[in-house]
Amino acid sequence: VLIYVKNELKVREIEDIPGATGCENYWCEIRTKECEIAIGVYYRSPSATLEENEAMLQSINQQVKNSNMITGDFNYPNINWTNLHSTTDGERFLSLSLDNYLHQHIL
Repeated sequence: VLIYVKNELKVREIEDIPGATGCENYWCEIRTKECEIAIGVYYRSPSATLEENEAMLQSINQQVKNSNMITGDFNYPNINWTNLHSTTDGERFLSLSLDNYLHQHIL
């Protein structure tokens, strides 16, 4: 995973994120004159194990209250974001997203 940041911005890697082990993720803090923004990015492989899925969900659940932005490629194709329904594979991720008021934005 990676995050691109303009050269003009001050960025610092955040290495001590509690609960962020066991899943692929990266965290940084971007500082501007006006604010500081913590950004996390996750990657979930379509072939992720149950342990990797659980680690990612626990990490997101811990960080969602401390972070300004969580992004990633979560690879849950069975989630229907229009009617907020999912098969078993994506149910926990969908519930986590809804419980924490997270929204899907595709650019």
